[in-house]
Amino acid sequence: MRYVNVEAALERFLERAERESVWHFEPDDATLFEAILRQADRQLDDAPSYVHMDASARLDRFTLSGRRSPLPSAARMQ
Repeated sequence: MRYVNVEAALERFLERAERESVWHFEPDDATLFEAILRQADRQLDDAPSYVHMDASARLDRFTLSGRRSPLPSAARMQ
């Protein structure tokens, strides 16, 4: 699984939602998100609570920063 593929799927989802007011994943894209959620569940099960709290704080800081995703844009990958 490549995170850039998941991010590109999310971009397609959001573009379609804005354009057509359709809020669902395409079947091929849904499997990407299922894989991400399974991996996240495994990681959360194994991590101590202080790791969860630190990650949550870092994510909050990033979302409030206004910075773009550190992953390469799907458009640049083509």
